[in-house]
Amino acid sequence: MRRVFLLHYIVNITMVKKGRVKRRKRAVRVRRARARKAGHTGIDENFEHFIEELGVHHKHIAEKHHATRDWWYGTFGVVGPLLGASIGMICVAIVAFILSMVYAVTGTPFISLLSAFLNINLPVFLLVFLVLNYLKHIYLSHERLYYIVKPIKVAFGIAVAFWLLAWVMQFAGMQAGSIQLMSASLAIMGSLTNIFFGFLVLGYIVALVKRERDLYGKRAF
Repeated sequence: MRRVFLLHYIVNITMVKKGRVKRRKRAVRVRRARARKAGHTGIDENFEHFIEELGVHHKHIAEKHHATRDWWYGTFGVVGPLLGASIGMICVAIVAFILSMVYAVTGTPFISLLSAFLNINLPVFLLVFLVLNYLKHIYLSHERLYYIVKPIKVAFGIAVAFWLLAWVMQFAGMQAGSIQLMSASLAIMGSLTNIFFGFLVLGYIVALVKRERDLYGKRAF
């Protein structure tokens, strides 16, 4: 009887231990699953928090930029664009001077051509800055003209950027002796008018869509 009881006792203890081991393994699997889920959720929450902070930071920068812009045009009025254009021309002259100093050290013809181009075209840059700044002043001062004048400013700025790119490609082609670069440069210069009107039409399409969206948003509220 004692042997049977002892055997039964040992079997019961073994079954209990096995049950405990199974429960522990199951608990470990559950904890690991919860940890993985919690870790994934934490990453999502951290990413969402980062996006929110980035949006707030961008909004803060935009508000600061708008405040500075309003102060500039509110303080100087019509003279503000002229002052801004003059500062821009001075910056171009400084860049040209720096390039000439670099050329004196390196002796690279490409740097010399860029420096000479900037110095020769300082009046052109002044005119460009005047046009861009006064167009901006117009659509900021007259809200009704925003959707009319803003596309003109953007298209004009893009055309000027392509004009600069064409000259850089021309100088690079001269430096490297590449006929392809010089041909591409001439092709861009011959297409500046098409580039301007193409981006102007695209700008008016975007402005029209934005205007309809803004009007729909106002009606919704």
